[in-house]
Amino acid sequence: MLILCINPLYRFTLDFLKYINMKTKKSKPLKAIPLLCWDVYKMQEYTMNLNREDMRQLDALATEKGWKHSWNFEEKLFRQKKTILVTDTRQQIVFASNSLYDMAGYTPAEVLGKTPHLFQGPETSSQVKEHIRNAIAQKQPFSGTLTNYRKNKEPYNCYIEGFPVFNRKGDLMNYIAFETELS
Repeated sequence: MLILCINPLYRFTLDFLKYINMKTKKSKPLKAIPLLCWDVYKMQEYTMNLNREDMRQLDALATEKGWKHSWNFEEKLFRQKKTILVTDTRQQIVFASNSLYDMAGYTPAEVLGKTPHLFQGPETSSQVKEHIRNAIAQKQPFSGTLTNYRKNKEPYNCYIEGFPVFNRKGDLMNYIAFETELS
């Protein structure tokens, strides 16, 4: 059993747990962990739940479309902290991970059915856009750094790795982009 305690009571809690463990002689002693702030814990839990929901939706989309891929969505979302966008073959957004809100200020629901052009503005590099357009036309992977714009029109640099997604028959089904905001 794990008991979480607030920091000022930590020393008292440790003494109390030693006493309980000594008296009960349990095979697994009780342990205490200092917890400075419940909202930090709850925010982490909330983020984990959003990432799990994103993984569930991505897996469902991959199954529905018959994607042939080897991406580890758990790795991309949890460890690499990537934002994931999926478009159809006409470049309409069909999926956006919940981390899009932290990066660009948009909820996933706000961008569904729109194109990634939504994030572009006056400082967005025309050369990088041309590189991406050519790769998409040739059904090739691409990568590049773009100046994108948040919902509040504030610019930010975004590194994008994009890939065409084929089904098991070799038909193009979607495009997927793994995005990272650069500091």
